[in-house]
Amino acid sequence: MAGAVLYAPAAQADVGDGPGGLTLNPTSGSTSAETMGTFTSTIACPTANRFAANVQIVREGTPPTLLVRLSENIFGLSDTPPSGGLDVLGAGGLARIFSEQGLPSGDYQVALLCFNTGAAQFVAAATTWIHVDLAAGTWAVVDGGDPGAVTTTTTLNAQPTTAQPGQAVTLTATVSGEGATGSVEFLNGSASLGTDDVSGGTATLTVDTLPVGLHSLTAKFTPTDPAAFTPSTSQAVAVRISGGTGGGSGNQSLNVTVPQGGGSGELTMSVAGDAVDLEQVSAGDLAFRGQLATITVTDDRPSLAGWYVTGSTSDFTGTGTDKIGGENLGWTPEVADACDEVVAGSPVTPGSPGLKQEATLATVDAGKGGGDCALGGTLELQVPEETPAGDYSATLTVTLVSK
Repeated sequence: MAGAVLYAPAAQADVGDGPGGLTLNPTSGSTSAETMGTFTSTIACPTANRFAANVQIVREGTPPTLLVRLSENIFGLSDTPPSGGLDVLGAGGLARIFSEQGLPSGDYQVALLCFNTGAAQFVAAATTWIHVDLAAGTWAVVDGGDPGAVTTTTTLNAQPTTAQPGQAVTLTATVSGEGATGSVEFLNGSASLGTDDVSGGTATLTVDTLPVGLHSLTAKFTPTDPAAFTPSTSQAVAVRISGGTGGGSGNQSLNVTVPQGGGSGELTMSVAGDAVDLEQVSAGDLAFRGQLATITVTDDRPSLAGWYVTGSTSDFTGTGTDKIGGENLGWTPEVADACDEVVAGSPVTPGSPGLKQEATLATVDAGKGGGDCALGGTLELQVPEETPAGDYSATLTVTLVSK
C-alpha cells in the first residue's frame, strides 16, 4: 500500500524521535532470519485511518520513503491498538532486501502505518527505531537519544584471488558512511601490508610480495574523527598464491576462511578433497557439472549462536589471457538430512552475477545446528561459445560465519 502522508517526523530527526508506542519482540535478531518476531502498539489507528494497517521500515523525511514492509496487512481495525507478526521478509531476511535496495547499515525508523479507505493516505500512528549492522548480521532496537558517531562498515575486494608468486594483487577497501575520512590498513593475518587514505569512500593497495600459500586478508578503517565515525574491519578475504600452473580441465580448488568464534566450545569447518572436477554434460554442449566437495560444519558451542556458510568464485583462468568469467558458475546447495534444521541456500543459476557474487550455501538460526552438519551441492558451469579450447581453473572461496 502507498499513498500521501499525513504524519512524518522532521527530516534528519534524532534517533528515537516520533510518536513512539511501537514495541518489537524480540528487541534484536539476525538480519538473515525470515522473521523479526512480533510487534505490539500502545496507540490505536486514528478513526479516519482504519481501512488497513501494516508495519514498515521507513526513511525519515516529508513524506517518508517506504523501504521494507515487515508485516501483512491488518484489517478490521478498532479502538484496540493493533499487534501481529513481522514475518514477510522471506528468504535472506533484511540482509537480502537491504542488498537488493542498496541500503547501508545504520539507524532506521519502524512505523505502524494506518491507511484510510482506499489506501489513498496514511498516518504513522506508532514508531520505534532499530540499528541495522549488515557486517555483523544483526539488528537491534535503539532506545533513543543522540545517535552519536555514524556507524561504518568496511568491505574488502581482492583481484585476483588466485595468483602466481610475484603477481600483483590489488586490494580495494570500501568504507560506508557518507563523508567518512580516515585511513585503511591492509592486513595479512596480523601483519600489515600497508595503508592508504580513504578518498571517495575507497582505499586501495597493490601488493606483489605475498608468498606461496593461502592468505587471509582484511582491511581495517580508522576514522580521522572517532566522534563522527566509528572504526570498522572487513570480513576476511582469501587469496591463494600458487606455486604451479593450476590443475586440469575444469578443476576447482576450494579455500576456507573461518573467522574467530567467541565463547567456549568451537565452530569449525572442514572441506573434503583437494579439487572438484567439472565434467561436460553432453558432447557438443558447453555445460559442465560436478559435485561440490563435502563441507562439514561442527558447532559444539553451548550457546549455539547460529551460523551461515557462503561461497564465491574467482574467474576461471586458462592459457595466457584466456578466461571464463566467474559469473558463468552456479550451484544448487544441499544439506544432509541429519543436520538440525539447517536450511540450504537458494540455487544460483549460471549467468550474471552467478557465483561471482557471494551466495549463501546454508544457514541456521540460533539454538539449532549443533553437532556435525554435512553440506554439498551441484556445481554447474555454462561456458560461453566463444571460449578458446583449453584447461581452465578457478578458486571457490567458502566462508563460515557465526551469527
